[in-house]
Amino acid sequence: MLRISGRQPAVTEGFACYWAFAAERQHVYYRRLAGASGPLSHDSIITAHRFTNAYRASDRVSQFLISEVQYNREWDWRRFGN
Repeated sequence: MLRISGRQPAVTEGFACYWAFAAERQHVYYRRLAGASGPLSHDSIITAHRFTNAYRASDRVSQFLISEVQYNREWDWRRFGN
């Protein structure tokens, strides 16, 4: 049984919908890796939109930030936000 900080989370409709969505998104990822073609899901949102990337670090913007910001020793974060 899942416990967070010693408590069991309540399974609400929103909680169930979120995890159903996340599971389907992960299944699409595995189908794509396996080379499946055609619609990879019956969910129109998952099928139509790229923002449903199962691994956020795999998208182009995240890859740029990881390679050009996070691991760039010359990047000076103090230049921003002041």
